[in-house]
Formats: sequence, structure tokens, C-alpha cells
Amino acid sequence: VARMHRYKGVETILAAIALLTPQENEKIQYLVAGTGPYLQTLHEKVKILELESQVKFLGSLTDSELVSYYQASDLFLLCSWQEKIEQNVEGFGLVFLEAQACGTPAIGTLSGGIPDAIENNNGGWLIPEKDSQALTNLLKRFIADPNELTTQGINARNRVIEHCTWQTYLENFLKLLEKHHI
Repeated sequence: VARMHRYKGVETILAAIALLTPQENEKIQYLVAGTGPYLQTLHEKVKILELESQVKFLGSLTDSELVSYYQASDLFLLCSWQEKIEQNVEGFGLVFLEAQACGTPAIGTLSGGIPDAIENNNGGWLIPEKDSQALTNLLKRFIADPNELTTQGINARNRVIEHCTWQTYLENFLKLLEKHHI
């Protein structure tokens, strides 16, 4: 779920899926939601990697459609990386919290504000930028033990409810104001 730009890391995910065995690959359905200037390049990459049966492009989704897709998914992936030349970076990654709030664990990268939205091994996982092999290893693990995704989905939702609501942010902000006598 993203505006399709190169730095959003969809190619990292495609490369990771391409590294799976044919038997593992059959168990993957990667849904890409969003539009943007890099979308055509991604369509071409899917053809080159022969992943047409595993990858579906959904285009723009309404908020209610998005919630339905989050809830129906086993895993949310967004592997953004910092693009220094054009100064692109994932600021916070609200989509990670949205997915986790729906009970879907998330994989993101150690980039920008993503580590603020995902707690490694507690409802999600963090991998290095552009590391398709690390992502492939996680995907293989989840294909072998899908129950881990269920457990981590519960952890993700609980963590977001406990630590990432507007009420929690407001309380933390008020504590800071009080601490600094503002």
C-alpha cells in the first residue's frame, strides 16, 4: 500500500519472491495497492521475473476496501529505502500501523521512521534496506510455519492498541509539556 515510487521498495519484494522455490512460490499471493509514476516499471519487472500469477496490482483502494485487504492478508510488506539523491525517505509509515491495527503483522526496513512503526519480533520484523535475501528467508520461515504469522498478528494489534493510539500520543505529549513546564 503506497504511492508507487522507486524508493518504496516493491522491487525488493519482487526479487525476494523470485528467490523462492516453485513450491514456495505457489503459496504466495502478493497484492500491490496504489498508483504512481513507477507503476509501469513494476508491471514490466513482474513480467521479467515471471511472477504474473503471484502478483496482482489493485490500483487505488477506498479506506473500507483497504481495511478489508489488511484483514484478509497474512502479512503486510513495505520495504522502503532512503533515496539520497532525490531525498526520498519513509517518514513514519502510517500504513504499518494501519495493517497491524487490523491484526496483520508487518515487515519493513531499517529506514527512516519505519522502526518507529514496527517493533521487531513483536507484531513485525525489520530488515536492512534492499535486502531481498533477508526478506526471502522470512518468507520461507512463514511458509514453513504460518502459525507464527497468526501469533504475530495478535501481537501487532495488541501493541498498536496499547501504544499507538491518538489517546496514547496525546497523553505522552501532555506528559512532555508538564515535564518541561510548558
